[in-house]
This record gives sequence, structure tokens and C-alpha cells, in this order.
Amino acid sequence: MKIPLDTNYLNHALAQTVNPSSRISMAGVQWAMDLFGIKSSSYDKGDRVGWHRHEEGHFEIVLSGRIHFWSQQGELELNPFQVLFIPPGVEHRWKCLQPGVMIGLIIVIEGLRRDELVGFLRQAIPTGLLCVKTPEIRNVLNEILIDGLTDKLFNRYLLGQHLFILACKTLREIPAMGNWEAAAVKRQGLHSPKEEIVENVKAYINEHLAEPLSLEAIARHVNIGVRHLNRVFYEIERNTPHRYLSKKRLNHARGLILKNPHASIKFVAHEAGFTTNTSYFSRQFKRLYQSLPSTFRERILAKR
Repeated sequence: MKIPLDTNYLNHALAQTVNPSSRISMAGVQWAMDLFGIKSSSYDKGDRVGWHRHEEGHFEIVLSGRIHFWSQQGELELNPFQVLFIPPGVEHRWKCLQPGVMIGLIIVIEGLRRDELVGFLRQAIPTGLLCVKTPEIRNVLNEILIDGLTDKLFNRYLLGQHLFILACKTLREIPAMGNWEAAAVKRQGLHSPKEEIVENVKAYINEHLAEPLSLEAIARHVNIGVRHLNRVFYEIERNTPHRYLSKKRLNHARGLILKNPHASIKFVAHEAGFTTNTSYFSRQFKRLYQSLPSTFRERILAKR
């Protein structure tokens, strides 16, 4: 397919597929697509982003144009119908060489073996940049382009599934990924009691984001005290359950705004679990995303 002349439908449709429910689970690790970075129009020649890193895994999906990427260990050029996977924490930058359309996709990695998997990914991808350009990837990207440019509601719902399939097929191309999974399965029975507690806590939080959760309620769910909960969660995750819950709720709120920017901030806050204080929600949103939710919503509306 030729480079699209008008990306309004494509970007609007992609924005509606934020936070798909599909997850990839294997051997103590879960993968889940989280947030998209979508420009309202094509990138222009010379557009660039300086050195930065993501705490989660990151895909760059090129539908048209040419984008050059650098990491601290290597560089490569991404052409149409190619996907780049960047492991968590890899510092990188990019520059647009030929105008085109590119989608950024964060993939959250969670679970008891997250650190183990991240270490494996950095070894398996020594340059920090994995380009995938198989015929299967090209076919899926062609479907994304066709459905994204078609102004039909059903086609837009298909995009979430296309992107999920794209993520699965890309991750399958990571060298020795099957060997890591097989080895992890053998060790899966070695989880400590503390790891099991943390896994149960995270699952409970993810299932009850919109509810008025308290640390007391979470602790009761796993049959331990609040102080013990905080101590165990921090020991395993290097994070507190309160901060984990807050970030999950804020990510969910951002996805709600992207899906329905006409919704009121009060409604978004309530649906994300901030049921008592909208001002607090706005402050926390700005702290994480460097923008008030109302300002973020206005930017989304201006692109549509």
C-alpha cells in the first residue's frame, strides 16, 4: 500500500486501541501492551528525539518513511513495514530520514521473574535494538494500515487484536526466547513465599483498580498485616504497594482519556479509582505525565 496522504483516521483509530485487555503470560512473567505514542500527522524529515530510555519494553512500528535509531551499543535504520523492539532501560535516540508514519508502543513486563527476563533480553539483544522484518510482520502491518485508514467502527476494534498479534510475533523473534521460557518453566516451582504474596497482591490490585482499595483491604486479601505487606512488597519489587496502585490507576486514567477525550475529568478520576479527590488525581497525573489531565485531554481533542 502507498504512503497514506491523510492519517486522521489512522491515528484516531489507533488512539482508541489503548490498553488492550490481551496479555501474554509465560513462566512467571506477564507482558501487556500499555500506552501508544501517536503523532497526529506524518513525521517530517529532520524530526528527532534525543537520548532517552523507557522503564518498560518499547516497540517502534514504521508504516512508512525511514527512521534511523541509535543505542549506546549500535545503530540501525528502520524502513516501512518493520518493527523495532527495545528492551527496558536501553538508552536510545532517533532521527527521521524520510517523512512517514511511526507508532510507539509500550509493553509492560511484570511478574516474579521480571528482573530475570530483563537481564536475559539485554544479553540476547546486545545492541539494544532488535529489528524484525519477516513476511508475517509485513502482513500484520498491512492489516493495521488498511483497518486504520478505513472509517468503519468495526475495523477500529480489530486494530487492538492486530497490535497484540504483532507484539507476539515480534517477541517470538528474540534470539533464544524459547530456551529462556523452557528454562524458566523448570524453575517456576522455586518461587519463595514472599514472591507468591507479591504476585497475589499485584493481581488483586489489577482486578480492582476502580474500587476504593486500601492497604488494609489488600493485606487482608493475602492474610498478612499492613506493615508486613509493605516490607515484603518493597523487598521483592523495590516499590511500595501504594505507589504501584497509584501508577496503575494513572495509566488506566490516561487510557480512558485517549479512548474518550470528551469524558469529564471527574468521571475519568472516578473510573480510575480516585473517587474522593479530583484535585489529588490531577496533581498525581501531572507528576507522572508532566501535564494536567485537562491539558492532556485538550491536546487529544485538538488532534481529532
